[in-house]
Amino acid sequence: MTHPLSNAAGAPGSPAPVVLDLHGALDARAGATLTRAVRRHLVAGERHVLVSLDDVPSLDAAGLHALVVAHRLVRRHEGTMQVRCANPQLLKVFRLTGLTKVFTINPTVVGEAV
Repeated sequence: MTHPLSNAAGAPGSPAPVVLDLHGALDARAGATLTRAVRRHLVAGERHVLVSLDDVPSLDAAGLHALVVAHRLVRRHEGTMQVRCANPQLLKVFRLTGLTKVFTINPTVVGEAV
């Protein structure tokens, strides 16, 4: 079983985003891992987050909830969160739920990995 999350962090306070690469289905387990990682990076002083869904084949309601929670956490710390997603099925879910109005979603956003 692969770990549901890998990341590359920039220097705290850097404009380069922390890149959180999710792997596998974005479900309750992976969502909890995501929100813990976002909290850890915010406590470390990082304010910009890029969540990559490049390797996520599916997501459920718990996964959507985790993305919303992560977004709220980042905004409370005056940061930004972007979602990289090119999967047409996931993009359809974001459109149907109205989350395209909440998240900055881009299929080609590139984050700097350190």
